[in-house]
Amino acid sequence: MQEEKGAHMADSVEIVNDILELTDTVIEALDHLNKRLLEGHLEESRYLLEDVKDAIASIQNAAELFIPHLGDNQVISLTEEFNEKMEEMTATYEMKQLEKAKVDMQWIVMPLAAKWREELSRCLVAFRIS
Repeated sequence: MQEEKGAHMADSVEIVNDILELTDTVIEALDHLNKRLLEGHLEESRYLLEDVKDAIASIQNAAELFIPHLGDNQVISLTEEFNEKMEEMTATYEMKQLEKAKVDMQWIVMPLAAKWREELSRCLVAFRIS
C-alpha cells in the first residue's frame, strides 16, 4: 500500500509541475499578445487568445484535483474572474476594438493573470512540499 501511495504522490508532483509550467506559458502568451496588440495586430493574434483560454481551462481542470487539499486559497475565484475577463477580451476582439483590447490587456488581464499565477504557485508549491 505504501508503494502505491508513493507512486500516487509522484504522479501528483508531476501534475503540479505540469500545471506550474503551463501557467508560465499562459503568462508568456499574454505578454506576446500584449506586444501584438500594442503593435496594432488584433485579428492576427486572435488564435493566441483562444489558445490561452484553452490553457486556462486545462489548468483549471487539473488544479481541481488539488483544490480540496490546498487549504485557504483564492484559486477558484481568481480562475473564474480570469475566465470572465478572457471572455470579455474575446468580445472586444469580435467587435474589433483595438484600443479597448490594449487597455484591458495591460490594466486588467495582465495584472489578474499575474495574481492568478502567484496564487496557483503559492498553493501548489506548498502542496508539492507537504
